[in-house]
Amino acid sequence: MMLRARLVLVALLALPLLLHGPAAPAPADTHDQRLRLDVTSLGPPVLRPDGTVTARATVHNDGPAAVRGLEVRLFAWTPRLTSRDAVRDWAEGSSGVRAGNRLVAITEVDALAPGARARVDLQAPAAAMGLPAQPSAWGPRGLTLDVVAPPDYTQLAVARGFTVWDPRAEPGDDEAVPVSLLVPLTAGPPDVASGLVGPREMAELTAGGGRLARVVEASAATQAAWAVDPAVLAAADVAGRAAGDGAAGDPEAPARWLDAVRQQAGRRGLLALPRCDPDLVGLAQAGTGELYTLAARQGRADVARLLGVAPLAEAAWPVGGSAGGAALDLAAESGATAVVLSAAAQPPVDAEDDLVSGRSTVPAGSDRLDGLLVDTTLSGLLTDATQGEDAALATSRLVAETAAVARSAAAAEQDPPHLLLSLPRDWDPDVRAATSAVQALTEPSWVREAPLQELLEAEPDEVDRAAVTEPAGPGQAPPRLDAEGLRAVAATLAGTREMASALSRPDELLDAAEVSAVAATSVSWLEVPARWRSAVGALGAAAAEVRTAVHVVEGSAVTVVSAEADLPVTVANELEQDVRVVLSAQPRSPRLVAQGDVAVRLAEGSTERVALPVRAVANGNTDVLVTVRAPDGALLGDPVTVPVRVRADWETRGILVAGAALVVVLVVGLTRTIRRGRRRGAVEETGAGR
Repeated sequence: MMLRARLVLVALLALPLLLHGPAAPAPADTHDQRLRLDVTSLGPPVLRPDGTVTARATVHNDGPAAVRGLEVRLFAWTPRLTSRDAVRDWAEGSSGVRAGNRLVAITEVDALAPGARARVDLQAPAAAMGLPAQPSAWGPRGLTLDVVAPPDYTQLAVARGFTVWDPRAEPGDDEAVPVSLLVPLTAGPPDVASGLVGPREMAELTAGGGRLARVVEASAATQAAWAVDPAVLAAADVAGRAAGDGAAGDPEAPARWLDAVRQQAGRRGLLALPRCDPDLVGLAQAGTGELYTLAARQGRADVARLLGVAPLAEAAWPVGGSAGGAALDLAAESGATAVVLSAAAQPPVDAEDDLVSGRSTVPAGSDRLDGLLVDTTLSGLLTDATQGEDAALATSRLVAETAAVARSAAAAEQDPPHLLLSLPRDWDPDVRAATSAVQALTEPSWVREAPLQELLEAEPDEVDRAAVTEPAGPGQAPPRLDAEGLRAVAATLAGTREMASALSRPDELLDAAEVSAVAATSVSWLEVPARWRSAVGALGAAAAEVRTAVHVVEGSAVTVVSAEADLPVTVANELEQDVRVVLSAQPRSPRLVAQGDVAVRLAEGSTERVALPVRAVANGNTDVLVTVRAPDGALLGDPVTVPVRVRADWETRGILVAGAALVVVLVVGLTRTIRRGRRRGAVEETGAGR
């Protein structure tokens, strides 16, 4: 009797809909009002005959004037939404239905002053929906919560959601839809000097409440696979080992977080990304694919060293989920065995083949990659549902979409497709909302959570798919790192590699340079392009400083006074290791000819004077360009110009002058000697005569 009275009340409440429902929705500012409807709950996601339809929301008055006499109504669209397209049309309000065909509940709102808000709760028994009780009637239905202003019932705010009507006492015999989740473990831009996120930032990310800590916590109750950037593992390892060095915050957090990742890695499965998660498509377009190959090699070493767990696959994951042939070829050449793409990047050729799984084969040059195709619609809904933004509406649609898939597969007498949902790289989950959303997604009888390994091991659907291409239309292509900047990074690394033959311990310098170059290719820089350009410039400046650490010290002019001479120059080594270099002299005038290069070994931090042999041909002034090179010819430092005064005849003239002087001295000496002899003889003769 009570139920009959309530139904009569609902029928009376539906009278305004019959009178005013067909009217087209008026703009929200018809009455100079700007109302906002924040929905906390709408559903439930799955409604059973003994359940209750509920809605909880907050009405905000963002307009300039007070509002009075508002009504908040909960409507249902009772015909089953038979496909995902129908679900989408209802959510977007393009179904042609203003609110619904059945008023479920209604309430009034007291006066709202400007800036004020009011919370409303509506509920009604499932019977108020008037839905059929036979098991075949199960499936998604639309719900609408709106705010109207009598007497014309202008719709001032509206929110659309869903519930899945399921009157079945037992699940049907239809196979459940397998759903796999992919969660990225990635961080923000790394420091290009170290190639890692710094210890302070890692402590913040991995401490209780930190984003990465919440990602792991939100994954705990699921079978989600992780797509891991190995640089994040390395950063946690370094930060954990530096915990005793006075790090801020919770210095032990990175080590605890890394331990938690190790404990879960084996059971949930990993996709190993290249180190620092580089921009695959950007690098391919810039012609700097060697940097991606280098990142892949570094990533393999990091995963083996830090986790000791074999990944399900080494994966490429282009930003935006699309890639051209060059990028796919690069991924395969770099050792990738799988590629994560948007399902829209490789759609079936036949539009009617809509029940296809998220598993394909992707041609890549002479090879093939395992395609993991992400359902972007469901992934976006899951992201919204787990981050607390429109969580209630997103969750209700998420469940409705899976129900539509299950119903469509059963109607077509096909196996349901295996769906892949991924979270964004910067996923910032609310753990409670994430737990609730994943539970709502996987709890219904028509859904089965499946590990990613099951999808990888599955045979691709036997459907013709379009070739994977990069969107080329205006505004369609995802952002990429600037090609000029990427080429500058590659050139910087190449310049540092050219020094290798000069170094006594080349690996120390080259390993650091390669880590820095890979860090500069991370897709996380796309969010901060100005910082990226600055980082690329700093990387180039640091490399130039290393290259000029071995250099000729500028000095004063030199005078060459002989045909064969040594040109003295001073060379310095400011590196923290010994170097072997070759010094060369290049006179700018034929007055002077270099007689050969000089090889020298310089101790770390030392300065040494070196003599470069030259031959003077003619007198005059000239400049000599002195260079320092590695043994294989690579230029080190900047060439230095030494001014030289060539006085090739000064030595001859000096000898002649000296010879003449000696002759004069000899003649004078002989003359004086002769004169003394004569005087002595005269004296002796005079004495004898006496």
